[in-house]
Amino acid sequence: MPVTVLGKDSALPNYARPEFTRVAPDLKLIEDELGGTRAMHDASETYIRKWSDEETDNYKFRRTCETFFEGLGRTLSAAVGMLFAKPPAVEWNRSRQPVEAHWANIDAEGTAGHVFVKRFAEAALRDGLALLMVDHPPAPAGVVVTAANEDELNLRPTWAFYPRAAVINWQTEVIDNVRTLTLLVLYEPATERDGEFGIRTLHRYRVLRLVPVEQDGTIVARAAEWRLWEMRGDGVRTEDFVDMGSGTFRNRAGQVASRLPVAIGYTGRTDAPMVARPPLLGVAWANLSHWQLSTDLRFNTIVAGFAQPTLIGRLVSDDQTGAAPPRLKIGPLVLVNIEQGGDFRWTEAPGSGLKQLAELVLEKLNQIAHLGVSFLQRDTRAPETAEAKRLDAAAENATLATAAQGIEDAVNLGFELHAWYLGIDRAGAPVATLSRDYGDTALAADIMTAYVRGVADAGLPVRLLLEAWQQGGRIKADEDLEALEMEVMANQQAIADQKATEAAKEGDGR
Repeated sequence: MPVTVLGKDSALPNYARPEFTRVAPDLKLIEDELGGTRAMHDASETYIRKWSDEETDNYKFRRTCETFFEGLGRTLSAAVGMLFAKPPAVEWNRSRQPVEAHWANIDAEGTAGHVFVKRFAEAALRDGLALLMVDHPPAPAGVVVTAANEDELNLRPTWAFYPRAAVINWQTEVIDNVRTLTLLVLYEPATERDGEFGIRTLHRYRVLRLVPVEQDGTIVARAAEWRLWEMRGDGVRTEDFVDMGSGTFRNRAGQVASRLPVAIGYTGRTDAPMVARPPLLGVAWANLSHWQLSTDLRFNTIVAGFAQPTLIGRLVSDDQTGAAPPRLKIGPLVLVNIEQGGDFRWTEAPGSGLKQLAELVLEKLNQIAHLGVSFLQRDTRAPETAEAKRLDAAAENATLATAAQGIEDAVNLGFELHAWYLGIDRAGAPVATLSRDYGDTALAADIMTAYVRGVADAGLPVRLLLEAWQQGGRIKADEDLEALEMEVMANQQAIADQKATEAAKEGDGR
């Protein structure tokens, strides 16, 4: 999404809470890493430090000389793939008609419900939380809604989700002993035509409020309202914002919503509303360190590969008058005239630190793999039988499973809001369930390859690979992993010994 235009004036719609401004750099880091090599190169001045005496051209080359290893992206893709290896199961209860038809196009823009939920889940896993809003379109003024004209008027709930970077401000109150959101400000950019072929971005802010309804000086109810502001200026004055419209959230029967029609999907550790730690932030930082070290390794390897001309003493001028300042000429058939006692040589950089840099790069690669696997894998109690593993699955004792629960809760609250609009009570609302039984889903080939590369390239324990294969259905549940591990390690040693013997024979032959 476009860069959010934030403000510091709490009287204006673009004001951002301190909690948002604190997490914004982490969200930007994750966004850049998921953008791959080109995005990281574009943002490299933020992540690659410039040396104090470094020339600008050298710095530009150094900060973009290495490609970016997309460890964070691979981990996120694996997490989403594991959760949606099977589409979410939906129990319709008393809402099959017409919610099932709405589910086939949940956002009224052609997106199927299971695809929408997958995108919502990816945003929540990426950022630690995401927001789902169920909009309630109002009926035209003076029109009585009936079963006959409801479809014609397109009066149906629609779902939309907002990434965390769009939720810039919020307020809460304790209402009826429950901590309740009473204000949400959502950055909602739009585009319009600019000239014959161009477009331009419109910076808009949707403000949702839960407004007290008073009677004889006493609050008797709450009403959910919305207002849309568009920024047309620098966003520092009241005059910079134009009111684009407002309304009240009502259901099909005209009843006013008593809560904001939103659901928050938390996937990271949270201790306050709208605050959560991105669950893969540790992977992102390790991935950044890996790239920084890889950049240093690449640049220094290039430098070490080129000998540098070194002059000791002073050049003797080629000009017989001696008036022209001497210049060092480098190339074939070029004579370098040096005063007596001087010397000229080609000096190669020692490259003594390259090995240490390479080890640090490998260490960070190892860390990325460990952090990623610890998020994707369940914590198991070893040794376990197949039945015990199924009990672990039911207990949902993994970080990914915990995140899945947060996503699932948000989707089911969305179903409740959807059903409320249609006049269906909570008990009759649909209930969605995300897949948790990873053990019944064979490990995908790309994930298997990632584990193998982790063992081969990053030095991960063989046992980690075997456990992943077993949980992914590639190894029988009752297989003796300890014996299998010893066999694999013995085979690895035999291969290493064979290579050493062949290398020794080649050395003797020379």
